[in-house]
Amino acid sequence: MVAEVVSRATLPASAEKVFARAVDLSKADWLPSVSGIQHVGGAASGVGAQYSVLVHFMGHDSESLLTCTKFDPPRQAVFSVDEGMKLTLQLEVIPVEGGSELALTLSYRVGGGPFGAMAEKASEPAARHEVSRAVEAFAANFRRR
Repeated sequence: MVAEVVSRATLPASAEKVFARAVDLSKADWLPSVSGIQHVGGAASGVGAQYSVLVHFMGHDSESLLTCTKFDPPRQAVFSVDEGMKLTLQLEVIPVEGGSELALTLSYRVGGGPFGAMAEKASEPAARHEVSRAVEAFAANFRRR
């Protein structure tokens, strides 16, 4: 089983501007549960870019390698963690009247079997809260600049 949560915000800017800001991970303090991020390898941005991320989620701290696996400006970028908990962050920017909509989808799998499924189900409310908080923080920061 894979848990998935989505949050959206509409911003008064072009898809190009929203996408550029969303994928600038040097300013990614808005990402869900991320307390630190640093580029560590691969391209400066785009497919293959790798980032060391410090994550605090449900009382646990962990460090993981986040890799850009899809980069289609100005519409979509996908970042994945494949060690430990499997996690995918998908950023989509959709042009709408008066601006653009940013959709952030977090998909994750804690582990296999019944205990993994139980852990995923138990963590969904916290994940939903973190993804909503992240999109709200991005939108607030975007509007201030």
